[in-house]
Amino acid sequence: MEGRIIRERYKVIRELASEPEFTAVQAVDIQERQRPGCLLNLYEGEALRRWGKLFADLRTEDCPQFRCVFLDGENKSLVAVFEDVKGVSFDILLTRGKKLEREDRLKWTERLLHAALMLNNIPRELACGALLPENVLVDEKDGSLTLRFVLPPIRAGEPVRMAAEYVLALYPRKYCRTDAEDELLDALELCGFGSLAELYSFWRRMNERIAVEYEEWSSQSFLKRCWLQLKRVAKRKTAANRAAMSAR
Repeated sequence: MEGRIIRERYKVIRELASEPEFTAVQAVDIQERQRPGCLLNLYEGEALRRWGKLFADLRTEDCPQFRCVFLDGENKSLVAVFEDVKGVSFDILLTRGKKLEREDRLKWTERLLHAALMLNNIPRELACGALLPENVLVDEKDGSLTLRFVLPPIRAGEPVRMAAEYVLALYPRKYCRTDAEDELLDALELCGFGSLAELYSFWRRMNERIAVEYEEWSSQSFLKRCWLQLKRVAKRKTAANRAAMSAR
C-alpha cells in the first residue's frame, strides 16, 4: 500500500499491521501542515459493519487522538484516522528487571494508569485495542507514555484487567517494602474495579500511602529495615495460610 493516496488526502507511508478485513497504515495528511503524521485503520466486510457502529459516536473529547472516520467508497472500506505517536514498546521496561529503580516503577505506573484513564469513556473494544502490547509506547528521554491507536477488530475484553496486568508486571512483589504496596498489588490481582477511572482513583490514594510508609521505612537503620521486611513477609504468609485453611 506504500505510496497509495486515500481520499485524495492521506498518503500511505508504510503498513503497520494486516489481517483479514483489517489493515493499519502510517500516513501523511497532505492537507495538514502542523500535524501531518497520522494512523489509518481500514476495515472491510464484517469488521466494517461491527466497528462502524463503535466509531459512529466516538468524540475527540473522549479520545483526543481521534481525528475522523469516513467511508472510502473506492476501496469499500471504513477508515478511522488517529494522530500518529512515537516511542518504543513498553516491554523495554519489563526486560530490564532489576535495573529499574523503585522511583521509576512508581513513575511508569502513574504514566500507564493515567494513559489508561483517558480510555474510560470510549467503547471497550477500542480501549482494549489501544492497550495491546504493541500500542503501549514509552519515550524514556522525556518520561512520557502514550497509547497508539492501531486497532485490529478484536473482541471486547476487560481494559481494567489489561491495565492492572501491566502494573503487576512492572511492579513485582519482591520489590515491595511497605504494607501499602502489598495492598496495591493484592487489589490489582483481584481486579474488582468497575472502571478505569475507579482503578486510577484507587492508585492515587494508594500512591500517597506508599510515599508516607516508604519514607518511614527508609528512615530506619539497616537492621530495623531488615526486621520490618521479615515481619511483613511473615504477616503475608500467615494470612495466606489462614486463607488456605478457610478454603478447605
